[in-house]
Amino acid sequence: MKQIHITRSHNIVTFETVSIDNTENVFFTNEDPIEAHYNFVWQDVIAIPAALTSSDGTQIWPPPGNVRTLTFPSTTGPGGPPTPPQFTINDHRFALNPSGTPVSPDSNVDQCQRVNTIWDWTLQNTSKAPNQVHPFHIHINPFQILELNYTDANGKPARYTPQYPIWSDTVNIPAAIKVNGSVNPLVNGSVKIRQEFNDFTGTYVLYCHILAHEDRGMMQLVRTIPADADPAKACKLNGVEHH
Repeated sequence: MKQIHITRSHNIVTFETVSIDNTENVFFTNEDPIEAHYNFVWQDVIAIPAALTSSDGTQIWPPPGNVRTLTFPSTTGPGGPPTPPQFTINDHRFALNPSGTPVSPDSNVDQCQRVNTIWDWTLQNTSKAPNQVHPFHIHINPFQILELNYTDANGKPARYTPQYPIWSDTVNIPAAIKVNGSVNPLVNGSVKIRQEFNDFTGTYVLYCHILAHEDRGMMQLVRTIPADADPAKACKLNGVEHH
């Protein structure tokens, strides 16, 4: 009998319990409880790494400077024209400056990094609307979920740290909550992720996967540049139009 583990908490599933019997039936269980049965040839149990690894299996960690914080705020608004709610990342809407004017070709891409570098990002939900969550999604490379900060059923700040980092390309950023009825400050929901921008160079997007939030500005351009490129030049928009 070989085992790994799978549990479900806060709508995130992480591997923590799998039992394998001699008939090659694999029984996945979680705390719902829900049981699913799969039949397949199991060659061996592969350990889920505690960190991203290089091709030779060596664990790799981001350099101290390779950290970023992205905030996801929104205005409450009346909900319709002429002043509907606006959704931003780091206080500006997609393709616009914080003042609301269009970005110029001389401005930088929102998130830019060299290929094959590893980063830790903290995603903070600072939206003031009640229970407003933002499912964060990024194209090209998946990431590992390292930490989830939320407010529990009793209105108390809580933290979930999975036993093993969770691979994903989408994660729900918990809502900011008024703890114990307070008005200010809100306790921001947040997620810490680790990602390596492997193999592919080019420009792509990250955004909130709720269409109304994305279409009202909650999206950014991401660019991965060659390892030998000059960021001062390669991270400029250079006439690349938003899409």
